[in-house]
Amino acid sequence: MRGTITTDSENAFESLCNVKGILIERIERETIKTPDFFIYIAGSRVVIEIKEFESDSKEEDEIHRSFIANPSEIHFEECKPGEDIRKKIKKAGPQIRQKTGGLLPSMLVLYNKRHFSNPASDLQILVGMYGIPIVELHDPNMGIAQFGGSRQMSETYNTSISALAVLSFDGAGSTQLVVYHNKYSSIPLSPDSLRILASRQFVLVQDPSFKWREI
Repeated sequence: MRGTITTDSENAFESLCNVKGILIERIERETIKTPDFFIYIAGSRVVIEIKEFESDSKEEDEIHRSFIANPSEIHFEECKPGEDIRKKIKKAGPQIRQKTGGLLPSMLVLYNKRHFSNPASDLQILVGMYGIPIVELHDPNMGIAQFGGSRQMSETYNTSISALAVLSFDGAGSTQLVVYHNKYSSIPLSPDSLRILASRQFVLVQDPSFKWREI
């Protein structure tokens, strides 16, 4: 059996579900790693895995110390676009795939605890899921957008993940859940069914460049 809630993100997500009147069930531990929760929404059981971006990198710790010592200076952390998102998807994919069994929808929920960087911005999620967009020029006036390399979502990869979501708090301290639907999900989540839980929802569009469109 799992013990009590041990992370801020799990606590926040469970509280959000309770406030919204959504039934949530903690998944019991198994001999292999399992996702965190089932939620029951619009007649469907949805697998939920939550991953945190910890403030544990040496570089960010150094930036934090530097900021405390010199708050007026400019501080930044270098990173590859989408790299942190790719790592979370890669780690969560097998857990989610094992529990959905090709029958249940799922959602990977991300929670940022870092001080100086946001690894889960719209752009980071776009690039982490689908790769850096590139444009093939067929004539001087028109280009066709294509997915670049290093993607974690495709027609044949991580299709068991129905959506990514970002869990956060707004300025008033209210919990927010922003959902990004996976274009290649084998079992999509209905946007209408998620409106009770999600603050905002996005899908991928190509016109002609790749970008998120709010729905």
